[in-house]
Amino acid sequence: RGMKKLLLLLMAPLGALCANDGVYWSNGGVLYPMKETRIVLQREHLSFTVQGDWAEVDVLFEFFNPDDQARTLSVGFQAPAPAGDQPEEVCSTPPIEDLRVMNDGRLLPYRVMMAESEDAPLVELGKLTFSQESSGVFVYVFQMVFAPGLNKVQHSYRFRASGSVDMSRSFGYILRTGAKWAGSTIGHLTMDVDFGENERFFVRDIFGEQAVWSVVGVGRISARRTSFYEEGERAVRVLSGKLRVEVAGLLPDANIDFHAQRATMFLDWPDENTPYDEEVLYAMRERSLDLGPEHELTKAELRFLRNVIFAQHGYVFKDPALQHTFEQFDWYIPDPNLKWDNSLLSPEDILFIELIKLKEGE
Repeated sequence: RGMKKLLLLLMAPLGALCANDGVYWSNGGVLYPMKETRIVLQREHLSFTVQGDWAEVDVLFEFFNPDDQARTLSVGFQAPAPAGDQPEEVCSTPPIEDLRVMNDGRLLPYRVMMAESEDAPLVELGKLTFSQESSGVFVYVFQMVFAPGLNKVQHSYRFRASGSVDMSRSFGYILRTGAKWAGSTIGHLTMDVDFGENERFFVRDIFGEQAVWSVVGVGRISARRTSFYEEGERAVRVLSGKLRVEVAGLLPDANIDFHAQRATMFLDWPDENTPYDEEVLYAMRERSLDLGPEHELTKAELRFLRNVIFAQHGYVFKDPALQHTFEQFDWYIPDPNLKWDNSLLSPEDILFIELIKLKEGE
């Protein structure tokens, strides 16, 4: 099971990444991506609101045109085709829904085009066929008039999460296209991520040492931790509210990724000397005690599993040993004002607790 888990973790997650706007120029009626040398991406405010398996996204861009005259440019919003274990018709279907683009109080018309890669020329929708082996990008193209001075453009859309064996929901946003504007930097970036109440999620730390991370609400952010990302990632524990990351003068040389793990996210031991083996993690993730006769859980492991569920809600344990155990985890925030009610538990949690109690009774 361990090798299978490792292989699945190394697989690229499924689903779509979306990108901030890039400029395109026409040559013989064909649109090519280009680098803009005059207009500056002065500010970008990203807001992600996760609802189940979907992310609702709102983006506000502020561009500055230093010229005395207005300029009309073809602007493209990129979204890579769905990849991974997907049928061909899904791979060739635009991945985002309900896109709206507004400039100066007006909704802008757009058309969806395709390209073999982020830097390839665009072709009409349906001219390319994408698959697991040959993926590409969809580009939502609109004409925008950049008046002299400050220009604002807003996007809103929604897209479905990707996933893997350990990531229950993973979301992404291609930030690198921000480097295609004059100066190659984003003047000021703000990112808000609202995953809902009583959640823990992980954010790829691409924002540099000058970035300010905070929870707008109640929660806390862990220190940088290693991961399969070169930059590392940070664990964010939010009881209520949202994560906010702010950074000025960002050179966008990597993309945004944030994800929630499955139930094992609450079993990240604070060091490598975890007293529990992979079978405990598997049992929590799968909500199953059917591990086979050679992997029988001990009574201590069963007790630990049962109480993890209560610890997620901030339950303060009367047993000092249990309390000490959970205080070692960065996700555990004890709530002395919590008045316990079993309605806090999901039906899945209640069933799993009953299974554990039956096993403990044996």
